[in-house]
Amino acid sequence: MSDARARVHEHLLDHSVRRGDFTLKSGRTSSWFIDSKRTICSPETMVDVATLLLERIPSEATAIGGLTMGADGASFITAGVAATRGRLLRAFSVRKEVKDHGAGGRIAGALEVGDRGAGVLGGGDRGAGGGDAGAGLPSCLDPSNGRSQVVYLTGSSNFPPLLAKLAPLIISTGFTPIYQVTNSCTGVEAIFGSGSALMITDPAPGPSAKYATYFAADGSSTNCTLGPSGAQVDIGESDIFSTTCDGFGPPGGNVGEFLGPIQAMVFVVPGKSQETAITAQAAREVFGMGGGSAPPWTNPSLYLVRNANTGTQQQIGHAIGVPANQFWGVDRGSAANVDALMKVISDPTLAEQAIGIISADYYDDDRANLIALAYEADGQDCAYLPDSTSYKKDKQNVRDGHYP
Repeated sequence: MSDARARVHEHLLDHSVRRGDFTLKSGRTSSWFIDSKRTICSPETMVDVATLLLERIPSEATAIGGLTMGADGASFITAGVAATRGRLLRAFSVRKEVKDHGAGGRIAGALEVGDRGAGVLGGGDRGAGGGDAGAGLPSCLDPSNGRSQVVYLTGSSNFPPLLAKLAPLIISTGFTPIYQVTNSCTGVEAIFGSGSALMITDPAPGPSAKYATYFAADGSSTNCTLGPSGAQVDIGESDIFSTTCDGFGPPGGNVGEFLGPIQAMVFVVPGKSQETAITAQAAREVFGMGGGSAPPWTNPSLYLVRNANTGTQQQIGHAIGVPANQFWGVDRGSAANVDALMKVISDPTLAEQAIGIISADYYDDDRANLIALAYEADGQDCAYLPDSTSYKKDKQNVRDGHYP
């Protein structure tokens, strides 16, 4: 028996098993009763309970929950402990009845479209097994709800914050923007490619499903379905030039290129980290060689990276001299996931070892929980932040070339 299991077993016997006269939910009586919440919610054992649950939760699960209130304690504690260990599990509750006020519905919490749930038994329920959360989404193209003219876009996971700000202007022209997160090079291929590469489609249900979203005039976004045939992409978005993506040349002919704002990429660490800067040499040793000689970043499982088709990894790789397809670390799927996982690392030891790459837009929106590392490029004598100070958002050092 593991230490965690032994501690939970002992606590259950000492504190949760109660003896007396009890009336059960079924109406029957019993001389004993197990009040498991006394162990699940105890500060002495809650981490052990979460550890034991995490050992049994399938690797493909992305959410955990069950019927309220029975499953709530175990679900929320397990999701919190998982986050400190670099795993993203969204917690949710299932109400016994549909709520008829507020946001309504039976599901409360952070469950998202495409999540695969790990069920926690609670109260009298039989668990909320792993189903797909994608059913019942609105159609992206929906004239009855004001979306008779739409423009389909796909590309970087860094783009939605900017698109949210542009949405009011786009909608004022009579078009609703529909965006599906893929990556920069897929955004390029959607315009330069052929056949199915020109299309975006609804994803297969699963933990990594990324549905399209439509944007409203207030900048909010809502997941939606593209339909069985999908939709042809009108605009491909990319953080990098088309020539940076393998197999594609410069625009020409019937393909136009329109430059947007400069997007800076940053190295980030958790808010609990004491680190403030990184050199190009240290970054090469971390992301190119696994960090053996670049303490404190010596644990590749805590490198929160992307993949070779993303502008984030292409730009960072170019700056530090590491090919984008040879990065050490774990692809977290999107900038939002890098942010979500990084900011909840609270253990001081893990916080020192963790490092990630992300766009400045996402960092700027979560400065309370992330620290951007000043970067010293080869040939420089000092390390620079993208901004003139850690308190500003002026991107002055990007504009004058100090931050490459």
